[in-house]
Amino acid sequence: MRIVFALMNHLNPISGGLQVLREHMEYLHSEGYDVATYYYNDVVRAILRPLTDPKYPMLHIEDITTNDIVVVAEEFVWLCESDLIPRNIPYIIVNQGLYATFSGDLQFANYQNIYDHADFILVNSDHTEKGILELFQLPREKVYKFRLGIDSSKYFPTEKENLISFYTYKNGSFANYMALYIDGKFKDFKIEKMHMVSREESTRVFQKSKLFLAFGGPEGFGLPPLEAAFCGCKVIGFNGYGGAEYWREPVFTSIPFIDHVTFVEKIKSVIDTLDYWDESSLEYVDFLRNFYSVENAKKSVITFYKDNYE
Repeated sequence: MRIVFALMNHLNPISGGLQVLREHMEYLHSEGYDVATYYYNDVVRAILRPLTDPKYPMLHIEDITTNDIVVVAEEFVWLCESDLIPRNIPYIIVNQGLYATFSGDLQFANYQNIYDHADFILVNSDHTEKGILELFQLPREKVYKFRLGIDSSKYFPTEKENLISFYTYKNGSFANYMALYIDGKFKDFKIEKMHMVSREESTRVFQKSKLFLAFGGPEGFGLPPLEAAFCGCKVIGFNGYGGAEYWREPVFTSIPFIDHVTFVEKIKSVIDTLDYWDESSLEYVDFLRNFYSVENAKKSVITFYKDNYE
């Protein structure tokens, strides 16, 4: 059996969803599984080849058999109906964002059919798990929640500056609104805006920052707030729904989505206490470091495949 990842046209090399699929490929390959990728046409193949480790064969649909298992992201499940179901090829859907479930030009009945035919649906947050079960009325045992992992050897605190940071590419209008307010009211702090930066660069910014403003949402699972906390930041903003389970005050201060008033009301007390970390907050971040470790993430993925495909 080969595990064939349909990376499709995940063309953004810093896409969080693509990074997770690549991590799953690495986890499985390191445990001796036969891992490959699947391309839809020659145009997609040409784009994906430079983004895919050459140790993974690139297969076309004619190369895939009923003895394989195909892993498909939620955005591209239409290929299950066009390519996989007619050929009786088994597949798994990895749904990393409930909000993207209906990406594509299909009707609800098509999506229902696709999710009904899937062997399993893998999700990574309580929000997506609950949503998928509600949307498609699937058997509970068909939905499996895997864990994401953050490498704590890369995300750790260093010497801090009076710096507040955020990403600009999600909900940018709200982000700029709040940045202007903070810049005008809290003169002791500098603001650093990040736009499509590398993971290495964002880590450097997190390590210098005292506060991260989370403007993402909706999210499949919001990793940046967690990464920032591992680097010693307090966090205020939107929990993004996906990943909301780890948001706990005073490390994470959750604001209702696009709520200007509540953000303004809460930001002062958060900034006033940035340098104070009580023991319970430090212990909570340590707990999260362990819970969302790379080792536990890998274990959750390998356990799923061992339990269901061996």
